[in-house]
Amino acid sequence: MVQGPPQLASAGTGDVLSGVIGALLAKGLDPFEAAYAGAWIHAEAGRLGALTDPQGLMAGDIVELLPEVVTDRIYERGPSWRS
Repeated sequence: MVQGPPQLASAGTGDVLSGVIGALLAKGLDPFEAAYAGAWIHAEAGRLGALTDPQGLMAGDIVELLPEVVTDRIYERGPSWRS
């Protein structure tokens, strides 16, 4: 299933992805798990943003959606990378 919407293709969103992965690495996840989880979190934030702004998203928009993704989706769904 393709998760990341085309609205993520804008300047700075890759920097947000790198930051999410870096934060997960800092929390102690293994590199592969951090990359996998970071990509999922980033794409999920992009998907949420695309629902309200179909024209496109800025990096700051993605950053603002990260807490919602983490609190509403990770703890609700319990992805396999979480212990």
